[in-house]
Formats: sequence, structure tokens, C-alpha cells
Amino acid sequence: MSSAIFAITTIYGDGLDLLTHWLEHYSGLGADAILLAVGFTHEQDFLRGKSYKDNILPTVIEVAKHYPAQVYPFCFDEYHTMYTQHVRKRVKELAGVKKDDWVMHADLDEFYEFPVPLRELTKIMEEANDWALHGHILDRVAEDGTLKPVVPHINIGEQFPIGCHLTGRVFGANTRKIMLCRGRVRVNAAHDNTYNGYWHRVPVGRLEQYIAHHFRWTDRLIPRLRARLRGKGIGTTYREEIMRFFNYWETHGRINLADSRIEARYLGRLSHGTREWNSHAGP
Repeated sequence: MSSAIFAITTIYGDGLDLLTHWLEHYSGLGADAILLAVGFTHEQDFLRGKSYKDNILPTVIEVAKHYPAQVYPFCFDEYHTMYTQHVRKRVKELAGVKKDDWVMHADLDEFYEFPVPLRELTKIMEEANDWALHGHILDRVAEDGTLKPVVPHINIGEQFPIGCHLTGRVFGANTRKIMLCRGRVRVNAAHDNTYNGYWHRVPVGRLEQYIAHHFRWTDRLIPRLRARLRGKGIGTTYREEIMRFFNYWETHGRINLADSRIEARYLGRLSHGTREWNSHAGP
């Protein structure tokens, strides 16, 4: 019997505009099951069925029933990156993820692309006894560089057709992502490293073909980052990255696509399968 493939994410009350696109993408990639962890601010709200910010749980359940998805509510005081790591570990246990299963850890704004079909990729990795692989973030932005709202029925890549390198080259953040790993592998909070799995080998194709399309740059970004700054659950490094963004935004008022550092280019529609990749997606 072949190992199952899971996709897992956490939802803290924002990002619902991306949820249907995210579910469509990972079910299209070939995930056998999708695990959605949905946050509540505290136990009293959980018992009353009131989730964090606007009671999102009924919406998530309604959307999820159209996909091979399971919903797991959890309680938290405020957003904290380390707590996210704990929640995902617990959800894997509740879902019965086995040590030899495969898991894609991805935030709601991260859409993974691989050079070959997912089941073919896991077969190659199983034959080589690989436990994990990595890729890099490629930021996706609107054609005019503004932070536009996400609409539901247009391919997410068509809405944000420009690929570029903002996260690493402008804001100084780590762009590496552990995109696929065995169920036994312990992934850190940012899922950019592991505690017990070697991820450096490229199992097939080229490293630049392992892409985490990053749909962070929407109209929800600024309110989300302001909320993060008000909380106590983010580390110094993340706080500094946020401040670099706000300084940048105050200067430019949009993503400066003419900046040669970010190598902006038109990509367009995002496929749920694979495609030939001719441009590097490194950090």
C-alpha cells in the first residue's frame, strides 16, 4: 500500500479569501487529505462555537466539504509562530498521519509547484530513501504592484501574474521552504528547516523547479502585519522584517517592479500540475 499524501495549514482568522484557491491547488496537486487547523482565541469562544475574528469556523467547514479536507479547531491566546508548530504536530496525530506518509506544510498564501507529478515525486524519494526536500519562495504580485483583493473565481496566478524576489532580496527574510517531507520529520515553526530530516538533495530536476508561489501581497497584508505587531507572539527577526516592509511601503506606495533586484517577470496562470520552468526561482 502506497503512503498517503497530506497537505496541512493553520488558519488564524484571516486569509479566507485564499482558502478556496488553496484547497483547489492542493487537491489538484494530488493530496489524498487536506488538514485545516482553525484557531479560536480562548476556550470560552471555542465552547460557544465562536472562532477567532468573525466566527470563521462555519465558513471553513462549508468550503472544506467540497474537498478531501478535515477541519480541526484549536484554542490560542494570540498568534505565536511556535504555537503554530505545536498545533500542526497535534493535527497530524489526530489525522492519523503515519511515519512513512508524506506531508506538505504550507501557509494559506503558499502554493507549491514541483517539476513532476506529486505521486511520481514521492515514488522517486521513497526509492532513494529521502525524507524531505526543499524549495524557495517566489513572490507573486499584481501587475501594477498594488495590494489588490483576491477574487474567488479567477485563477490566483492570473490575479497576481508577476513573479519576483521580494521576500529575500528586499525584506531580508529566509526564502527556503521544506515543501514535502515524511510524516516522521519534525519541521520547525516557519517550515524552513527540520530537526531530524536531511533535505538538501534534489530528487529530480533542478532546485529552481521547486517553487513556493507566495501570494502574500494582497489587500489583507497591511492589516495583518499591523495586528502581528500589536501582539507579543512574534520574534525579533519577524518584527524587523515587518518594519522593513512598512518603511518600504511608505517610500514607494506599491511594489516597485522596476527594481532590478527583484527580477520581476510575467508568469500568469498557476497550474495545479507541473510545467517547464525557464527562469530561476532562487532566493
